[in-house]
Amino acid sequence: MAAKAQSNSQPSGEPAADDSAKRSEGPSAGPSADPFEMWRQLYDTNERAWTAALDQAMNRPEFGASSGKMLETILAAQKAVRDNMRTYLETINVPTREDIARLGELVVGLEEKIDQVADRLDAIEDAVRGVASKRPG
Repeated sequence: MAAKAQSNSQPSGEPAADDSAKRSEGPSAGPSADPFEMWRQLYDTNERAWTAALDQAMNRPEFGASSGKMLETILAAQKAVRDNMRTYLETINVPTREDIARLGELVVGLEEKIDQVADRLDAIEDAVRGVASKRPG
């Protein structure tokens, strides 16, 4: 038994050559055994491939022209929906966004006028108190 143990290790106490070969075949020698590292490498490779393909496609003048036409179409559809909704809301006698905004502006205007009237009344009240305090009697 002791002879077997000595045959597996060198006299200096260092591990045998086949032990160091096993260590070099561990996780650091070959492809990473970390699944997250493998996923990151896959993601990076995929991202580079898609970036190159999309850059090539988007740098063509046809892409700009088709994007412009698509944007114009979307804006025209949005305007049509907005106009139709306004007509529908007016038909069923429900206020539109513009009606609510106009009403808000009117309320703000009324608040300002009320503040002005309150300031004038305070000034009149102060004047009346001043006259009353100067009166003898």
